[in-house]
Amino acid sequence: MLHHLEFPNYLVHTFSPLLPSLKHLFTVREVQLNFVYTLQTQDFYPQPDARVRPLIPRGFPISYNVGEEKISLETFYGLFLEDQLVCYGGTQFEDEEWAEIAWLRTEEAHQRRGYGVKVVSAIVEDLLRERKKPVYRVTADNVSSRRLAEKLGFNLHSEFLYVTVRR
Repeated sequence: MLHHLEFPNYLVHTFSPLLPSLKHLFTVREVQLNFVYTLQTQDFYPQPDARVRPLIPRGFPISYNVGEEKISLETFYGLFLEDQLVCYGGTQFEDEEWAEIAWLRTEEAHQRRGYGVKVVSAIVEDLLRERKKPVYRVTADNVSSRRLAEKLGFNLHSEFLYVTVRR
């Protein structure tokens, strides 16, 4: 399974029923429950806002290596108050059919004002124009982010675990 890797800790994506097997093979360091939300076009409730604008031009992907994983930011939007960026988000893992919405952040002083909804709405509108299916992943304990997804029309699709293990 992961025996050939040389690093002391590994991140494993798995479904809950497989956790006992991982515990048998490895020392489990951390378990984080995540929810995956999907969107049907007819369920989308757009929240347009002129203060939201693209931060990366479409077709100009920026990639980062995070450990062994490559993260590609292909759709990225920000909400500006005057000239200050207060909220941003984008996608990672885009392919021809799907795109995972990620990296949503709002400056602490500007939270709970609906800015995240506006940014994610712009991302979704962009993805739908590209005929891609948006996916929204969130940790189970992030209730505000889960409510944001539901406000825009996303529905809970599945859950999985991020498990950090040590050999």
